[in-house]
Amino acid sequence: MLIRLAPLILLAFGQAHAELVTDAATGCQVAVPYPGAGEITHWSGECTNGRAQGTGTLTSSNGTFLQGEFRDGKPFNAKGRTVLRFNNGSSVLASDIYDNGSGTSSAITLPQPASPVQTAPLVGRWEWTSNDGRCRETHEYRADGTALVESGSERLDAAYGLMKMNRQEQHAMLRTTLGSNGQPDCMGGLTELHKTSYTVLSFEDGGNSYLTCGSAEKSSCYGRASRAAHAK
Repeated sequence: MLIRLAPLILLAFGQAHAELVTDAATGCQVAVPYPGAGEITHWSGECTNGRAQGTGTLTSSNGTFLQGEFRDGKPFNAKGRTVLRFNNGSSVLASDIYDNGSGTSSAITLPQPASPVQTAPLVGRWEWTSNDGRCRETHEYRADGTALVESGSERLDAAYGLMKMNRQEQHAMLRTTLGSNGQPDCMGGLTELHKTSYTVLSFEDGGNSYLTCGSAEKSSCYGRASRAAHAK
């Protein structure tokens, strides 16, 4: 399975996609991933110098739920227990994105099954091709948050979660490999089990195709997928 993690995924998510939003009730600022216009945020913990500090819970109207330790308004992965949870039930350690950008999660933070409505943009069978045409894959995403990926001789079972980033039909996807047949993918590599990849999906053609990208910038896109019925 060909997945390109952005080399500076910490920058892509922690800075470009997370902004300080003010809790209107307390005046405290806290970093919210992918804030939308008119974002409403509540921080339950202490506030130092106008920013979230210490242990508490962040809830936001875009569906973000963050619980754990914060420093200077941003999540701090104290002993690996600060968790970023998406509104469809997917979750990952905050350190995977904010602190070290590794994209690696433990079994306790694997994406959980999501509801049909919240996975709807991706549900179905897709034909994916890399920009250079060297790699072709088939992805089947199900409404329960599970997926089947076929790449070369490789067959993968995965779990995934989506969160809409903006009004430009871009979604952040976390996908975790749960099982593999141990065969090489279209590029001759083997996908690591229990590793979570972070990808930005930019939907086009009324939702019948999307670009796969390392960040929200189109210059980072490395492939395109089309619904099987619309694939050429």
